[in-house]
Amino acid sequence: MSSNTLLGSSPIRSIQRGTVSGDQDDINNVTISSVNTEKSFVSISSANGVAGQTGEVNALVFNGRLTSSTNLRVTCGTSAHTADNIAGTAAWEVIEYV
Repeated sequence: MSSNTLLGSSPIRSIQRGTVSGDQDDINNVTISSVNTEKSFVSISSANGVAGQTGEVNALVFNGRLTSSTNLRVTCGTSAHTADNIAGTAAWEVIEYV
């Protein structure tokens, strides 16, 4: 029986993780180890970066994408136009499959 069958080997080649901080309209380029962009995806999560006044809540929104095999671009924006300076931190993962 091949070692690739029945829980033999992982379909994941690599996982890279980190954090990035930013405020509205920031663009962060993160250098990562080379991945095959056709077999990889980005996961972004954040838990902070909310501000607002009564009746108005604006949240910082992070977005990530691979712009090359060694660059992850993380952009920040707000859920609504605001003059408030909202800052936050996002955790990112780049997962590459075999």
